[in-house]
Amino acid sequence: MHRWTDVAKTPDALRPCVATFGNFDGVHRGH
Repeated sequence: MHRWTDVAKTPDALRPCVATFGNFDGVHRGH
């Protein structure tokens, strides 16, 4: 898992991509 706190900090090598931004609590709550 990679963690970025700002979409602008996503590495250019990964663009274009699909990403989910939000909180992850370790047990997939909210699915």
